[in-house]
Amino acid sequence: MSGSVTDEMETPKESRVCRWLVQWWLRLRHGKIRLLPAAYWDEEGPILFVVGQPLSLTEALALATAFPRPIHFLLPDDRGGFIARLLARGVGMIAGKLSSESVPEEAAEVLSRRGMLTVFPDGSLSSEDTLKALAAAATALIEAVETELPGKRVTVHPVHLYMSPASRVILIYADAALPRNARPSASGRTESDSPALAANLEEKLRRNAFQLRPDDVEYFLKDIEEILRTSLREEWASRTNWKQDAEDFVLSRHVVEWVNEANNRQPARLVALRESLDRYRNHLQQFALRQGEVEAAGPWASSRLRRTIVWGEFILGLPIALFGFLNHLAIGALLFAAGSFRKNLARARSTEWTIRAVVVLACYTVETLLVARWWGRAVAGYYAPALPVSGVYLARFWWLIRHRARPLFLSIRRPAMGRKARRQRQVLLDELDQAFSASEEQKL
Repeated sequence: MSGSVTDEMETPKESRVCRWLVQWWLRLRHGKIRLLPAAYWDEEGPILFVVGQPLSLTEALALATAFPRPIHFLLPDDRGGFIARLLARGVGMIAGKLSSESVPEEAAEVLSRRGMLTVFPDGSLSSEDTLKALAAAATALIEAVETELPGKRVTVHPVHLYMSPASRVILIYADAALPRNARPSASGRTESDSPALAANLEEKLRRNAFQLRPDDVEYFLKDIEEILRTSLREEWASRTNWKQDAEDFVLSRHVVEWVNEANNRQPARLVALRESLDRYRNHLQQFALRQGEVEAAGPWASSRLRRTIVWGEFILGLPIALFGFLNHLAIGALLFAAGSFRKNLARARSTEWTIRAVVVLACYTVETLLVARWWGRAVAGYYAPALPVSGVYLARFWWLIRHRARPLFLSIRRPAMGRKARRQRQVLLDELDQAFSASEEQKL
């Protein structure tokens, strides 16, 4: 037996190369693979991992490469493409299906050689019977191995997998080994504890380590219900003489059951829907905040005519504001150097205004003289009165930027934000419909 254990624990060179290729492929497509917790690597003897989620070749390959000790997994040979199946065979795939009526000989041989084996539920069964059938099939496999080899005990670990495309990580949670309550009988044989083990295994598989809390599931259902109400409300509002009220709408019992089932069997899909819902809610909150800003700006922001007038002032007044900015740039620099823009000035207010007036008049005089010298007195005669006018309008334009620009910009973006919110809502409803339809098809 020790030779068999050594053979099982040592990994052939071809298998190590295949494991490296699979790890590289998974890391490239799905990111990191993390085993939680990593406490069962050094366990000796036969180990059976029972996965509660539907069969997935990607997750099976991730599990097969997560342990430094060689691990086999029982899968039908028609899953995935040719390359994926080839890599799966290289890391220890066993072709076949597990049931309580028949036990694959190759799978039993792995456990009899103190190896590690992983089994998945049969996706052809209905959701109510899947975990019960999986637990019964797993205990039948354990009983067959322990009957052929008296005294050998198979360690059973429920396993939950979480693969999230958004976070690019595959999480593998291997639960603690299930207790074995059997006691040796008077004849020296070990009494079967299959019924208790099957019930305990089924209960553990139903409590997914990655599932959302009940409160979060309830909030998710309420949010979905409200989104559907909003969608129906908008659709019915476009129909003439439509009398039905969307407030009477409630979620279907089948949808609620599917959400609770997905929370246990496919929490990653439910989390992805929850993230899409959060993005939609965040965008809806931003849209409401921007709309509130526009309404708080005053009646002008709600009037198309007055918004058009403000837009015209921005466009027509921009050249005047630029002219005033260029002519008052030197004045601003001198006042800044003199400390005129500081909040806490030690100088008296009258002194400060006197300094400002002197600087402005001096700069106006110098600029007018320079224009007269370069372009003549006629041009300087028009330029001199334009200086204070452009300065006043520059202050006006700055006030427009501070009090009118943002509400004006948000009023333009508001229709686009509304359309984006409706698109996000429709995408979320489509994702929910696709996930629900796929689940219903698997039950058929």
